[in-house]
Parts: sequence; C-alpha cells; structure tokens
Amino acid sequence: MLFSRTKLAKAGGYLFIFAIMSICTVTIFAFAMEFSGAAHFLTTKLFPSYYASIPLHKTNYYGSLRERDPYQMFYIEHLHPYYLFSASWLKKDRDAANNDIVSVNRVGFRDNPSFEPNKTTGVFLGGSAAFGQYATSNDMTIAAQLSRLGDFKFINLNAPSWNSHQELIALLKTTVRYAVSVSFSTSNDMLAINCKEGTEYPEDTPENFDVLAELVNNIRGEIQRRPLISQFKAYLANYFLDTSILYTNIKVHYLGRVAKPAATSSPEVVGDDTCGSEVARSILLNQQNMRLISEARGARHVLVIQPQFSLHSSARSEFKVRTQEDVTFRRSIIRKIMNSDFCRRDCLDLSTVFDRTPEGATTAKELNNEVYSAKAFADEVHLTDYGNRIVSQAIAAYLENDLTP
Repeated sequence: MLFSRTKLAKAGGYLFIFAIMSICTVTIFAFAMEFSGAAHFLTTKLFPSYYASIPLHKTNYYGSLRERDPYQMFYIEHLHPYYLFSASWLKKDRDAANNDIVSVNRVGFRDNPSFEPNKTTGVFLGGSAAFGQYATSNDMTIAAQLSRLGDFKFINLNAPSWNSHQELIALLKTTVRYAVSVSFSTSNDMLAINCKEGTEYPEDTPENFDVLAELVNNIRGEIQRRPLISQFKAYLANYFLDTSILYTNIKVHYLGRVAKPAATSSPEVVGDDTCGSEVARSILLNQQNMRLISEARGARHVLVIQPQFSLHSSARSEFKVRTQEDVTFRRSIIRKIMNSDFCRRDCLDLSTVFDRTPEGATTAKELNNEVYSAKAFADEVHLTDYGNRIVSQAIAAYLENDLTP
C-alpha cells in the first residue's frame, strides 16, 4: 500500500511538472507569436476576410504600425458613483490606460492641451465620438480643435458609451464655470431595445445596464463572479490579442467551432414610429434639462446631432453596418428632434455633414493596406482626425455666428 502511494505521489509530481512545462511552453510560444508580429501576419494571409479592412493601428495612421489599439483600455466601462460607468478615473486604472495617444485626467476626462484656463470656457459633452476615440492625440479631438478655432476653450466632459442621461448628470455635477455647453450626441440614445415590448427600462437607460443587473441585482447580496478559468482565458486573450484572433479563426475555419459574439454587443432591435417618438422625447427631456442647468448658470446650451456613416447618402453601401429599417428609424428620431420646440434655437444637425464635402462620407474600412489615406469615419460613428476637423469647423462656425462671447 505504501509503495502504491509512493508511485501515485511520483505520478502526481510528474503530472504537475508536465502541466507547468506545458503552460510555460504555450506562454513562450504565444509571446513569440504576439510580439514578433507573426500572429497578425498569419491571420492576414490565412484568413484575409477577417481583416477585409485594416484596423487603424495596423496602418501608419498613428505615425507607425502599433502592436495594440491605443484605445483598447478605454473600451472598458468602469463603475462610477455618479455616471454608472465612465472611462478610467481611479489612479490605478488611469495609470494602466493612459498612453502617448490618449490620456485622461484625475477625474477621468480626456486632457485638452489646447485649453486656456484664463479664456472663456466651454464644456464638451457626449459619448465616445466626443471623447475623440481614434484621434491620433489629445490635441486632435473635437474639443481641442474647437479651442484653436474660436474664442471658447473647451474642457472634455464626456466618456465612451455615454448617452444623454449621463451627460445630464455630468453637467449637473460639474463645478467648472463655463459660458457654453455643447452636447455632441444622440447616437447612443437611439437604442430601440429600451422601448421594445415588455421592457421595464427607461428609454435613456445607459449601455450595458442589463449586463450589470444580471451580475449585481442585489447590492447587499452575493456578487455573481465569473469562474476563475474564464477570467484567466479573458486575460490571455487580452494580453495576446493578435494570437487570440489567429487562434479563434483557426477554431472557426478548421475545427468547426462557432465564434461567440462579443459580450458587449447589443442585439439589433429596430423600433417603430411609436418607439422613435419615445426615444426622441427622452433625448429632448435630457437636453431640455441640460439647457435649464446651463441657463441657470448664465450659459447657453447647444445640441449638436453627431454624424453617423450609414445615414449619409454619399456613403458606400458595402460599408454600411445598419439596415435600411434602422437608418429610417434613426432619421425619424433626428427629424422629430429638429422639428421640436426645443430646437427652435441652439440645435445643429451634423448627422450627414460629410454629404456637404467634396469627398463625401468616407470610412477607414475602405483601407486594405498599411498606408493610411485621409478618411472621415473610423467606423459607423467614430471619426478620424480629418473627420474631427470637419465637424470642429462646422461647430466653430455655428458658435461664432450665434454665441460669440
């Protein structure tokens, strides 16, 4: 019996050593594949359809090809005591996220190097497009470009994925003295899922509230934690991103596995006219309250309806991600907003602003090699430096004509 136990212990020891060696071997292999660029190279060669369009960080858009998307850590929605979630605002999260392309200050809002504290201040509200997702630097965001184009010097009061409800809270809580508030907004409010039949959520429910509610419905109760193995796999997939993409494509194409949808993606739900009216009413209520707050502080409030690629008549159909029903739904909401009493003043519709340019609505999804050429959109709603410049010029012209301090 003692001999059998000794053999069993030895076998267990060998198995443990083998497991550790296997993990080390796989880690070294993944490290080599990731940081040599081999994983990305093999993906482009073996699965060219995955990169039918080249991600901006794999072009020279940021000055040179980069291993990682500089905005990757800003896709994370960190819990926040005011806004439900926001960009990195705790020091440890800011330190992990900030880089040479994008950085946030101690309250979690993006820095504006062109801000001048002794000049007339404006606050720039909105979601990820206002935040400047895909801008090549803090100085190429809309807030920064606006600060150089006119007399108002803007601070960023925005965060990725925010809707008008979160903008309202941010404006209410700010202690900054300002002369104008600009809400560059509406896309994140146009979610028909919040007014579908059977839902109990308000129309302006922030993104992923349903996911949070599943994890923590009872704050004083037990938190639903992800299994440790799932956390470990998520960490590896994030750290070895290109290798993970290659591995996933191999599973799908050669092993017949079905790729899982992204955890943060929301199902596409197209609303009817009644739903569109409810969404428009919700947006207008939040905007009206922002106007009341600003006017109580002696300031003006301007709603700017942000551009969306698929709404442009000049946009190439093969790059549109929205169905015609969804385009119609969104256009109807914009029409209701612009025809409202609220928009008799201080409203600017830039939803199709690039139809007015000679190039029309162009997108980085047209790129098929590593050489970047100027495009307006990075994707459906996010803009490139060039897109930010066109939008900034349009807003600056409006402010100069209507709100010169």
